[in-house]
Amino acid sequence: MVARRYELNPNMVSRWVREYKDGKFGDRDVTVLPDLDAKELSKENDQLKKLLGEKDLEIAILRDLIKKTSLAEKLEVAEKWIQKGYPITKVLKIVGISRSTYYYQKNYRVKEKKVSEGRPAPGYSYKEDGQKASDEQIKKFILEEIAGDAYNYGLFFASKKWFLRNFDELTPSVVSIF
Repeated sequence: MVARRYELNPNMVSRWVREYKDGKFGDRDVTVLPDLDAKELSKENDQLKKLLGEKDLEIAILRDLIKKTSLAEKLEVAEKWIQKGYPITKVLKIVGISRSTYYYQKNYRVKEKKVSEGRPAPGYSYKEDGQKASDEQIKKFILEEIAGDAYNYGLFFASKKWFLRNFDELTPSVVSIF
């Protein structure tokens, strides 16, 4: 009847009963469990709670980071969680930012320039005879060289090649770099 109720083979149940009667399972009473130390259980329980809390924190932070890709956005999310009282190292590890980067950005952040500094580019260069040559014309010549056989030289050598080829026609004022 037991075998049918639990869908076991009747021969298996008979064998277990025979082995139990022969003392193969030992002298232990199955109903009595070994006494476990309450301190050990409490310690293990605390560790598991801590681990669960860390995983919950990680999930919450990663939800905030789903569409944030720039460093500034990641720092913003990290700062939010740090302000809530979570450990800095734990939050930065989850966000994927090193501590040095975090403290550098926090303490020495360079403000973005709102006004361009320095002299604006004039939009032209001078020929040797003093006439102006537009930057667009120079750019056109350089791009033609790059599109041709100078594509693997790099901008400096392509510019030099163009300069040497077009020296008589158009001479930029930056002769000293070539």
